[in-house]
Amino acid sequence: MEILSKDLLKLFLTFLPSPIDKIRLSRCNKRYHQYLHQHIEVGKWKYYNLKKRLYEAAKIGDMNLINYLKNKCEVCVDPDRCGNFDNMRTSFCDVHQCAIIKGATKGGHKSIVVDFVKTIKHESLVFVTAARYANKELFNLYFLKREHDGLYMPGTGFNVYLYNAAKGGDKSMVDVALSFGAIDVLGAMEEAASKGHKDMVKYLIEIDKEASKHPGYEGASWKWNWGLYGAARGGYRDLAKLFISKGADNWTCAFTHAARGGHQEFVDFFILKGVCAWNTGLINATKGGHRKLVDFFLSKGANHIGLALKEANKKGHEDLIILFHNIIKKSMKDFI
Repeated sequence: MEILSKDLLKLFLTFLPSPIDKIRLSRCNKRYHQYLHQHIEVGKWKYYNLKKRLYEAAKIGDMNLINYLKNKCEVCVDPDRCGNFDNMRTSFCDVHQCAIIKGATKGGHKSIVVDFVKTIKHESLVFVTAARYANKELFNLYFLKREHDGLYMPGTGFNVYLYNAAKGGDKSMVDVALSFGAIDVLGAMEEAASKGHKDMVKYLIEIDKEASKHPGYEGASWKWNWGLYGAARGGYRDLAKLFISKGADNWTCAFTHAARGGHQEFVDFFILKGVCAWNTGLINATKGGHRKLVDFFLSKGANHIGLALKEANKKGHEDLIILFHNIIKKSMKDFI
């Protein structure tokens, strides 16, 4: 039985995918893996970074480059319309169109946005993205249009707009979301803190309407943890001090956010507070692509390499994929 196990391990080691194979699979979303396995031999996987290229082209407003890249969409798969992996669409797909709309909205290129917005879904995308990047012109354009068309129903569905408006740091957009029924001020506070918008954080603290809805909520310390999470993820010390002074004390979750953001100083602080979740730190540092923190957690004894490799594949962090692949390969050789 021992000889059989050893032979099987050697066989598995022989066919262990190379780092390049892992990188290729990380180019696409998980749902496309079946399609890639069928076509990877002809190199069609390379088109799956097209979305990022289109986003960058739209952000700088280069319509000629956008039109050139659109012609590369010939191998694009849209499961929402095709229904399976065998059918390929030759037309310009929604996934790439959304990338253009996001990039153009962030860059403030109104003409490109107007050209590509064809559906209600895409109008919503413009509204949310404009709120996030504080583009008032596009925000107002599509907000008024959708309001005129009767497409808005007041309620908590506007929380997503509130989050993005807070992340963009624009008070007027926050007021619009609140006026339509958004209530998650704490979530918005976390988003504002993650981007270092001090004035926005103070503004949201003042309008924290939920404090009056729950008995004892006013003095509850747990609500300030949300702000601490955002400050730790963004690496803003002053905002972290503000929330800690108000009673934030969930060091473990804040540690997770600090690792995700790649902030060693915050990680060290939370370790002094008693946090020693090395594997959690490893996974979140991997998600953020922070090599130095990954090495730090490995030196502390983190050993969930398989999960870390999975996250590196999802995010396409090629240096981490190679690192974890080599660790796994070495450990298997040592075991044999």
